[in-house]
Amino acid sequence: MGAVYHPVRLDSSDRRRLGRSLRRCQNARTYRRIHALWLLAKGHAVEVVAGLCQCSRRSLYDWLKRYGRNHKAETLQEAPRSGRPRQASILTRTRILRELKHRPWLLGYSATVWTVALLARQLSRRYGCQITPWTLRRRLRQSGLRWKRPRHIFCRQELHVAQKKGRYYQAFTACAGSVRALGS
Repeated sequence: MGAVYHPVRLDSSDRRRLGRSLRRCQNARTYRRIHALWLLAKGHAVEVVAGLCQCSRRSLYDWLKRYGRNHKAETLQEAPRSGRPRQASILTRTRILRELKHRPWLLGYSATVWTVALLARQLSRRYGCQITPWTLRRRLRQSGLRWKRPRHIFCRQELHVAQKKGRYYQAFTACAGSVRALGS
């Protein structure tokens, strides 16, 4: 093992404390940090630990400095982050629902129903912000909406369908009617 220099000295009580924290740790990143310090407390060189944990020496020294303030493994946990800013925050659930109430063919599209890509294009055009179909699907899911394919239903029955189809159709409808009567 190489020469060991740490801005904070780790002793056997730190090694035991870090070992207990390793057994209780749930987060993978925190586990990695605790494990790296535990290896340093066992006497491994910083270069060796950096290679084993696949992190930079600078990170190891930073983690060691954080741990050295109060010798608690909880200080190695990540701070909450805001994350990536939300794209097209102007598009609220209400605005999406308002746009869904319009018929696409009345807005100049050659479609009878909304598709995700078509709705994303319309929202981008109307509100002046870019939204991808993937983002729109995620937003719809988050707001409790489900996207389903349209079900085509013929609204009127032919008046003389039995005459046109013949005896087979009459037998089929009689059979289907008796099955429906049994099922209900």
